[in-house]
Amino acid sequence: MRRRISTTLKHLNRSGTFPSGNPRFYMGPKGSKRVPMPDAATDHPKFLAAYAKALASFMDLDGIDLRLPAPKGSINEAIRDYLRSGDWQSLSDGTRARRRPELDRIAESYGQADLRTLRPEHIRADLKGLEPHPRNNRLKVWRALMAHATESFSLPANPAAAVAKSKTQATDGHASWTQGDVDKFRKHWPIDSAPRLAFELIYWTGARISDAIRLGEGNIGRDGILTLRQGKTGGEAYVPMARHASPLGARLGGDLNHLLDAIQKRPERHLGFIVTAHGSVRSIKAASQWFSEKAREAGIEGKAAHGLRKRRTELLIEAGATRDQVKAWIGHESDAMIALYAKKFDRKRALTGTSEAGKSSNFDEKFQQKGEKL
Repeated sequence: MRRRISTTLKHLNRSGTFPSGNPRFYMGPKGSKRVPMPDAATDHPKFLAAYAKALASFMDLDGIDLRLPAPKGSINEAIRDYLRSGDWQSLSDGTRARRRPELDRIAESYGQADLRTLRPEHIRADLKGLEPHPRNNRLKVWRALMAHATESFSLPANPAAAVAKSKTQATDGHASWTQGDVDKFRKHWPIDSAPRLAFELIYWTGARISDAIRLGEGNIGRDGILTLRQGKTGGEAYVPMARHASPLGARLGGDLNHLLDAIQKRPERHLGFIVTAHGSVRSIKAASQWFSEKAREAGIEGKAAHGLRKRRTELLIEAGATRDQVKAWIGHESDAMIALYAKKFDRKRALTGTSEAGKSSNFDEKFQQKGEKL
């Protein structure tokens, strides 16, 4: 039996039902001539092939919707110019993936409006009703778009700059996984499953999921070191994939064994480790949602892949890693970020009495003081 997969396809308009019982769809953005889709389920290869062909006819090489009107001087013209600009291309893959849906929403709702008539109150109206974090995310896109438009279209001022961000409650971000969470995930997902391989890879490397989806055996050198270039910062991270490659890796070797076992027992071999059932690379957004879903299926609520990155940083510090070792492994650019983790560990150790309270022997005094100022 063919395995059903979840799909989210844009610009599909339902119009009745085929005699077979399948919904009848036409594909096309507003204001365009619609293309009839075949009599098949929306996740059937026949349907997806027809959809991709139709979508290509509505998009140019930059993925810009050609059927959305873009009068001269309109917001849509500014969006198209922005998507072809160096400002957009300089963003990381992850940032573009997050911002593109917001740009599409702006284009569909306000694209034909005159760029020069846009005022802060219009942007505030667009943001009205959104929760603080989604509101701030949309505002970031407005600000970036209008900063580009201000320069490229010689606007007198950036209207988005006058819109204030929403106040949000200070948090530590994504929650770190506990050892109990780790044990629960491993118990639920067998070693030869795709979720388990993704988990072990992210847990051991501490990579952001946006970087982890690009990892494969080709990233591992003859010296046993996995090298990855981070999409967010452009910097490189180095992770031991063999016990002989690093004494630090050897001290944490139990988790490495789990990863190597998952790699060895994966049912099919592909260029990448984290792939779909068809062997294709997952998108950043889809991979993040997929992994969070697999965590929930294992009974782990409120934990995301990024929490594994935090946990690996904590484990490195607890294992006695130096500041430079943590930076090399995790790819952190900031000393202050690592100092925060070290400070938390020192406070915990002060209570447990496992060693001298309040000072980590692996972080020099100057570095300790830097962390205290945060």
